[in-house]
Amino acid sequence: MLSSEYILIGYIVLKKFDVICLGDINLDILYYVDTLPSLGSESTASKMVISSGGAAANVATALARLGFKVGFVGTLGKDIVGKFLYDELIKENIDLSSIIWKDEFSGIMSIAVTGDGERTIMGFRGANKLLSPKDVKKDYVISSKIVFISGYALLEEPQRSAALEVISLARRSNVKIFIDICEPLANYGASKLSKIIGKISCTFLNFREFKILFRDSKSDIETFLEKYSEIIVVKMGKKGAEAITSRFKVKVPTFNVKVIDTTGAGDAFDAGFIAGFLKRLSFREALILASALAAWKCQGHGARYLPRLYELKKFLRAYGYESLAETL
Repeated sequence: MLSSEYILIGYIVLKKFDVICLGDINLDILYYVDTLPSLGSESTASKMVISSGGAAANVATALARLGFKVGFVGTLGKDIVGKFLYDELIKENIDLSSIIWKDEFSGIMSIAVTGDGERTIMGFRGANKLLSPKDVKKDYVISSKIVFISGYALLEEPQRSAALEVISLARRSNVKIFIDICEPLANYGASKLSKIIGKISCTFLNFREFKILFRDSKSDIETFLEKYSEIIVVKMGKKGAEAITSRFKVKVPTFNVKVIDTTGAGDAFDAGFIAGFLKRLSFREALILASALAAWKCQGHGARYLPRLYELKKFLRAYGYESLAETL
């Protein structure tokens, strides 16, 4: 008998979730400074913002605000911060039935944002890294069309083994797998990383991570696309974004906005591209949608400065993308 997590109608399986996200849930404490202090010196901030954060939780929030059905696999500490972070995700209508509570502090990140909007992060991942394979519910994972995994979930045990278990379950059940590569993972190199993760649908990474992972080797990129990832999406900041497959490349420019804070912009981008994938948009349209979400986020403070669907449509129309707005 089929689990209640999904429903079979004719030959079409209707999944309970559009996306399940796995990764960190953090409290972000953002300090807005003119410049970063030098080693051993001191600095005071002109502004401070306390916001929910964590890459996977940011992606989940962005997708939920666009109207998608989103679930989450992760851990929180049994503390006041964990309760706050849980309540914030519940407000976004994200399913948290697979959240596990641990006897550890919840994750907290201290983020310095300089005048150009760039951010520097130092923090404690806390309970996030304690997710274990036994915490993963098979029926929950296979009840989604897509699983999104933050690269940080693949760094430390037991969370790494839990993430690999989710990847394995998703692959065996034909659930699409999207992973955002962080710099520590990129340092593994393409060959080692691909052997750890195996075949997936889409790899997100920024330009610096792209350079580190592939070391300017065209053959490494070709092998990665042929054997491991159907799509590579490169986020290049002010220079736009590019999607690469074994057959073609598509590049789009960025949106011209006043940048206040880039914290979480990459997460917003990931959510936009996934939304485009779910809406069956072209690669170009999905990249434009992703860039629009990232640009919107950069206009406000904190990682959760994210649009509702009507706001995103209005933003797209303002930049001349009326037809794209109508498809959402």
